[in-house]
Amino acid sequence: MAHALAVAKHAGVRIGLGSGLIGPARHRRGKELSLRAALETPMETLVAATRTNAEILALSGQVGVITPGARADLVLWSGNPLEDPEPFSDPTNAVPVIQAGEIVKDLR
Repeated sequence: MAHALAVAKHAGVRIGLGSGLIGPARHRRGKELSLRAALETPMETLVAATRTNAEILALSGQVGVITPGARADLVLWSGNPLEDPEPFSDPTNAVPVIQAGEIVKDLR
């Protein structure tokens, strides 16, 4: 898998991040982040999940960025995911979650 990812990236393929997990398994969506971070850096994985996804959807500057005027959801994790991406695997590590400017989860 790591080789295929490297070949595709070298060829200029934009590779976002997303999961088709819905229903009872939706709590496992974060596992994709930690698995992908094992294949590339955690920062590259976060960029794929945010900016690259926005580019693929032709929404650059509107989503996938934290900037005035952008529509953003924001998740803060316990720990530093750039040092250890494993907290993505457990949704209880998402301490506050903000969607469309409203706090929808706050475990602080």
